[in-house]
Amino acid sequence: MKTISHFQALILVSASAFIAQGAFAFQDDYVWQERFKKQVVQAEKGDSDAQYDIGEMYEKGSGVQTDAKKAFTWFEKSAAQGHVKAQFKVAYMYYKGLGVDANIAKAFTLMESPANDGNVRAQFYFGQMYEKGKGVKKDLDEAFTWYSRSALGGYKPAEDAVADLKVAMAEQSRKDEEAAVKNIAKVVPSAPKSAPRAKVDASPTPASTNSGTSEGFQPALRTQGTTSTALLGGTWISMAKLPAEFLPSKITSCNKTSDSVIECLSGELQRNVAGTEIVYQTKAIIYAMKKDGDFKIAYRNNVMKILNGTGKDAEEQASGSGDTSNVKLGWQETEHRLECKVDGSQTVNCLKNKTQKVTLKNQTLL
Repeated sequence: MKTISHFQALILVSASAFIAQGAFAFQDDYVWQERFKKQVVQAEKGDSDAQYDIGEMYEKGSGVQTDAKKAFTWFEKSAAQGHVKAQFKVAYMYYKGLGVDANIAKAFTLMESPANDGNVRAQFYFGQMYEKGKGVKKDLDEAFTWYSRSALGGYKPAEDAVADLKVAMAEQSRKDEEAAVKNIAKVVPSAPKSAPRAKVDASPTPASTNSGTSEGFQPALRTQGTTSTALLGGTWISMAKLPAEFLPSKITSCNKTSDSVIECLSGELQRNVAGTEIVYQTKAIIYAMKKDGDFKIAYRNNVMKILNGTGKDAEEQASGSGDTSNVKLGWQETEHRLECKVDGSQTVNCLKNKTQKVTLKNQTLL
């Protein structure tokens, strides 16, 4: 029997691997090409999902030659029909100048809609624009709010941005306080050493309410969060007397993460979704708090475990198919939003997702 050398064997193995790799690469490309052909037919008929898919294929070069301009065109068509992901793509491409001339002001305007609709990437870049003052006046409080909303969806860059911005805001606050002290020192001259001691009038005067200031200078007063105080001071329950998942309650703990944001995290909860029991946590941020009691809430659910009908673990069903009906492990894509008003310190009235009325009561006052 004829034998082959070690060197020849290596050549044969390498050639086989190359052929196999090429076959798989060709097969993968063929699959994308077929997908492109099918989707482009639907896209040309006006299907917004197909239009978005075609945009991504042109953007990434999947099944078709990479073409940023064509990607932008298809994203724009999809966005015009209200496709949230496509709306983000259009805004992002204006922001980065991909497939279209960069236009930061337009990017900011277009980014607002998908950000408000819960797209985590849009929320992140909207926050970035506020932090850097691109397309809008620099506002670290707004940046922190948008980063926090993005982080709700588990978007890692936003989580990192929140941590970094906390440090920056603390440093800025320290500098502002130092500047305020220096300003007071400049406008309030010290009394001459030889000056005679003035007679003290113990009767109260209007000027005494501004001790340490001089006429013409009023230091900036730190806003007293009457709304945040009322919310954090309550133990909130629904009208069905169930503890609130997104406000301070027996199952939810909250704390201020900045002057403009309160963050809340519930304990483990369980409920039935489309015939499937799930174990989840709710994470919420409270923001846009005003002195008149108005505020907003954004929250998402983090599915920690999926159970079957008998209550046994069924995490292998978490792919989004079958009985789980689009429920999957981890942070859910849907961001729920509430517009609320606190009435004194006893009642909170909200409108959830612009349609559902929600009323909460302060259990400590019942």
